[in-house]
Amino acid sequence: MKQFLLAFLLMSVSGLGACDMKRGAQVPSHVAEFAVATSEYPELMAELDSTAASFELKRIGAAPGLNELHGREVLFAAYEVQDRKERRGALTVTDIKAPGRVLLRVYEDGFADSDQRTRFVAEVADVISRFGGTLSKSDSDKQP
Repeated sequence: MKQFLLAFLLMSVSGLGACDMKRGAQVPSHVAEFAVATSEYPELMAELDSTAASFELKRIGAAPGLNELHGREVLFAAYEVQDRKERRGALTVTDIKAPGRVLLRVYEDGFADSDQRTRFVAEVADVISRFGGTLSKSDSDKQP
């Protein structure tokens, strides 16, 4: 059962905009991995939700069974651009590796407009800097 849940989770995550058959895999343009007390998760997510809302992004939660699979409440959210013909990811945030260790990925190619793309990256960087994180340009050669 655990293997089934893991397979289902992986397939669900790929369906959240991580893979696009027409253009290939969507690769994060920026990443951050930083320590955040789990007690600060609600504040972090509220700020990310506010930023996402200002860009009209849709928040999507984790696939069913993620918490059961890991035996704890796992932080997971994906934000998608909804104003184009196809849904594209813009941001994912998770602590799937360990509680208190947040991995955040920005997919700037989710935005068609370059000014909007630049503003989004800057605003996300500002939010995570308040929680001790630093958003860095991703090395796309090392991404799966």
